[in-house]
Amino acid sequence: MIKYSINYNDNIVVNVTGHADFSDKGTDIVCASVSSMLTMTVNLIDNLGYKFNNVKMESGNTSFDVINNEVTKGIVTTLEELLDSLVNKYPKNVKRII
Repeated sequence: MIKYSINYNDNIVVNVTGHADFSDKGTDIVCASVSSMLTMTVNLIDNLGYKFNNVKMESGNTSFDVINNEVTKGIVTTLEELLDSLVNKYPKNVKRII
């Protein structure tokens, strides 16, 4: 199961761990969706010139910490909405940790 948390304070901290186990490796659409969302989010923040305090992207373990401002909050809020939609569609594979 993929578990994620997003915390908004002075910085935005995102943690995503696990594997979806929806289907076999290489064919898991849930895992591929989460991976794509995270890669796009990190790349967009980086391409806009915002510096990360911490960023780690590994198989089954992604986290980042970035300053909380109007732009980064908008980007991460979009990520959050997309992840929440996966929770609704695939509740056995994705879970939000509060």
